Amino acid sequence: MAYKVLIIGGGVSGLSAAITLSSGFKKNKTTDNILVIDNHRSDALKAKYYNAPGIDFGINGEELLDKMKEQLLKYNYSEIIGTNVTNISLDNNTFIVQTNEREYKTEHLILASGYKLFNIKLSDEISKNINKVAYSYSDKDRICFEHKNNNIFGNLWVCGLLSGVISQFATASASGVECALHLLAKINNKFDFLHDKLEDNF
Repeated sequence: MAYKVLIIGGGVSGLSAAITLSSGFKKNKTTDNILVIDNHRSDALKAKYYNAPGIDFGINGEELLDKMKEQLLKYNYSEIIGTNVTNISLDNNTFIVQTNEREYKTEHLILASGYKLFNIKLSDEISKNINKVAYSYSDKDRICFEHKNNNIFGNLWVCGLLSGVISQFATASASGVECALHLLAKINNKFDFLHDKLEDNF
């Protein structure tokens, strides 16, 4: 299967990116498609939210992510699968993402898999263009990837804690949104603000 965008990570930042991309695709009336690969290991699953702006007071992480998935699927541009990614390679500007079961191809790849353990095997062509650095906001063994406006190189993107933002719901979500907006700007050759309107319908 080939996708316009593939997102590795179905946590707060990955789902926020997918929702924003879907909104942009809807606005531009495209037939682009998105795949989110989620291994169900997001740190959000262990959280309970009281200080997250605009979020139901006391909602637990699993409920919150389920709501975000429902919101995403209303756009009809995305699908979500639950599995582990094992390898990523690059062939003529197409990313090949290998899971335990099969491989997927995509034009744009977003890494939103968190900062604790990045154990996906990367091909040499990708590895030489990624600079891993220590995560600034923890004295534990955490890493993040250097980027400019969420872009690592070419059509490889990063968001969430793996991009170095502070570990909070609002910052992780904002990072996914910002990543999606920069990616859409590259696709459309212009930057666009995606504001909801009263006449929007689904």
